[in-house]
This record gives sequence, structure tokens and C-alpha cells, in this order.
Amino acid sequence: MALRQASSMMKITIGFLNPTRCLVGLALCVLATAGARADELDPAMTFARKTLDFVQRSRPCPALAARLGELEKRAATHDANRAELCQTVRQLRRQIIFSHPLLDFDRLLINKCPTPGYSHQSRQYLGRYSRPGPGLAVIENWKDQPRETLLFKGRLPVGSTMHPELSFDARRVVFAFCDHTPTDPNLRQFFLWEIGTDGKGLRRLTGRTADRTAGEDGRQTSLVEDFDPCYLPDDGLAFVSTRPQTHIRCQYGGRYFANFLLYRCDGDGRNIRQLSFAEAPEWEPSLLDDGRIVYSRWDYTNRHSYHFQSIWVTRPDGTATASLYGNLTRNPCNSAEPRQIPGSHKIVCTAAAHHAYTAGSIIVVDPRAGLDGLEPITRVTPEIVFPETEGWPVGAFTSPWPLSEDLFLAAYTPEPLAKEGKVQGANAYAIYLVDTLGGRELIYRDPQVSCVSPMPLVPRPTPPV
Repeated sequence: MALRQASSMMKITIGFLNPTRCLVGLALCVLATAGARADELDPAMTFARKTLDFVQRSRPCPALAARLGELEKRAATHDANRAELCQTVRQLRRQIIFSHPLLDFDRLLINKCPTPGYSHQSRQYLGRYSRPGPGLAVIENWKDQPRETLLFKGRLPVGSTMHPELSFDARRVVFAFCDHTPTDPNLRQFFLWEIGTDGKGLRRLTGRTADRTAGEDGRQTSLVEDFDPCYLPDDGLAFVSTRPQTHIRCQYGGRYFANFLLYRCDGDGRNIRQLSFAEAPEWEPSLLDDGRIVYSRWDYTNRHSYHFQSIWVTRPDGTATASLYGNLTRNPCNSAEPRQIPGSHKIVCTAAAHHAYTAGSIIVVDPRAGLDGLEPITRVTPEIVFPETEGWPVGAFTSPWPLSEDLFLAAYTPEPLAKEGKVQGANAYAIYLVDTLGGRELIYRDPQVSCVSPMPLVPRPTPPV
């Protein structure tokens, strides 16, 4: 990664929005833009210059370069208000990084959803712990004056939306939705739905009357739930489900919880078929460029009960399953939310805990550098320790979306990562642009509800079948 050394050497700098231009829905986003100090001007200027050099490797920025030159000259004078100038430099740095050609898109998909009502990797995704939120939203003009459009406002009952995934042509989005109509939380279930990114074509895919939701041999020892969907190049879907009706071994008696494993179905939700027969849960499938499914898998057999949650791959028919990274790695204990970086063989992940939410530090894994240990890992957010194995961080990232090896969209909270059973605020997370220079630029915050799962509404190449 070209900029990883700079990331660890530079002071982490948070970018600030102009408070007159940050609209969150109908609310004004007021940020602490008056906090710059005179002694921060020189580091801010150095950071802006490094950012300009980085962006200009991909695109000339003559106007921004001239503006930075003017500010550098002002900083050299004795009569400059250095605190005020520092804030101006920070705002210019934001303009510079936003001018990168990989950010040349106007629409951004996000999910507006409170954190679950319980923090634990093997329990948080179940419907009983979900909390209701507005769901999917398209953010237009996200760099300047964001405008929000909720995709299914008033068209679904009150409920919770989880883990959206864009189709390769960026015209559809599949997601898991939990209807909160049942007053007993233990009867709430996630199933798969789909909608067009234009808000048209809303349809339910699984959990319909024709869907046989009983498990193998008709077992129904717990509720069937389907979540974590992703599109396959043969027009099918991969997802995880509790349909095997097997049991998570560390949950006992009255705390009985179903295991969830990798499944697939046709694009309309029919022909559901189990792909994995593991004995501990699996999460977050996505597609590699070669058409294989990459996902996170917990291995509980003959080893530590929670330190080994690593990255695996399989073909879309469930064959050729293999470890990609971390099968013998204790730190990080959970390599979650894997997704291949465009134009690279590397994988972005969230280094997360087991006894907490799926959140932590953003890492990049290079499988060609090794199958285990720290050597294949680059820490994109070195300010955040690996949860549980290195400590419990204040602040955490989740749902990273890679634009390149150096640019990522992600959700971030400044709150301490909630340990098992604790609950973070319903509005804990906001959307940020993260870069390996050390930039953390706030894009979108809703003061009422968390915003996660940022995805550019841009077509991607369809992998081979």
C-alpha cells in the first residue's frame, strides 16, 4: 500500500464540514469548526500538501494547488491569524481529497439503522435484538449539500433493515428486513427483500407463504431467519440463514440460539439450497473478482472458543471451500466484513471482537503475503486497536467499502466499543471518508439514528460465473 507508512507517521486529522452546508435530512449539522489552534497550522499545512500530492498522482488540480500556495505564503507572514488560517487549510484539504477521481459520483446509498439491542458477534444479527430505523436512503450531492431520499418510507411496516448489497449494475439493492409488527421480540425475523435504487420494484424474496421455512427433516427448534445477502453473477443470491436448525454451542438452555450458515437461492428467492455445513456461524458473504464467495467464518472445533473467526472462500455451488486468511491467527480474533478492493487482489476487513458489535479497526489483508499472522495485514486505521485481543478501543469503524487500496468509505463512532450485552447509542455511527494518509472526513451524520453501509451508486464489473 503506497501510503501506509505515512498513515502511521502522521497525526490523525479529522476534517470538518462547513456548518452552513452540511444538511442531514431537514436538520442542520453543527460541527466544532472553531477548535483549530495556532500551533496546529504547520501540521495542517503539511497534511494538505501531502494530500494534494496524492490526488495529483491521479488528476491535476491547478486551482486547488494555487489556493494552497496562497495559504502557504500567508502562513509565512507574521500578521497571519494562525488559528483561523489553520481552519481554512483544513477545509481546503477536504476539497482536495474530495476531488480525487475515484470520488466522481454524486449518489451514495446508506442504511439508517440503530445499533442492535445486544452486542455479541453471534447474537446481534437476530431479529429479537433489532431496533427499528428508517432503512435505506440515497444521498445525493454528498460532497456539498447532501439531500436524502428514503427508499421505502411508508411502504414497509416499522422494522429494521440490515446489510444491503448493490447489484453489479447498481440498479437494485438486496437487503434483510425484520418486521417489528410482532409485539413479542422473540417472534421477529429477518428475511430477504429487494428494491430498485430508484425506489421502484420493492418485493419480498424469502419468508413468503410458498417458502418452506422449516429446517432439515422439518425441524423448527428456532425461528428461521435470512440475512447478509449478496448478488451472484449467475443472477442468484448468497446469504446466511438459520435454516440448518443447529445450535451455537456457547449459548445454553433458555439462551438457545440457532446457528447460521451460508446458503444460496435464485434471484426471486426460489430454490433455496445450503452451501456450507459448518458447525459455527458464518457472516457477510461478498464476491471476489474471480466469482468466488468470500466470507467470515467462526471455527470452534478443538481450539479457543472465540479467537478464530477468519476469512474463507468457496465457489457459488459450495465446492472448493478453503481458508483465505487467519485460520491459525489469534490477533485479530475476528476478520469481519471482507470485501475485495477494486483493481487489487487485497481484501479490506474490519478487525473486530467476538464479544462486541461487528466494529473495530479497518485493515487490508494481502493473501499473497501469507495465510496467517500480522505480516499480511496493513492497518488502515492504526489509531484503533484490535478489539478484545489488543484492548477495548474508544471509537470504532464498521462496514468499510473500498474505493482503492488508499481510499475507503466507512461508518465510524467516537463512542467506546460496546462490550458483550452493552448497547451503543441509537445514533452512534456516521459516514466517513477514510484515507491512508490519516484523513477522516465526515460525510453524513443523522443526529437521530446511526448511518452505516455506505456504497457508491456506481456500476461494477460482473465477475464470471
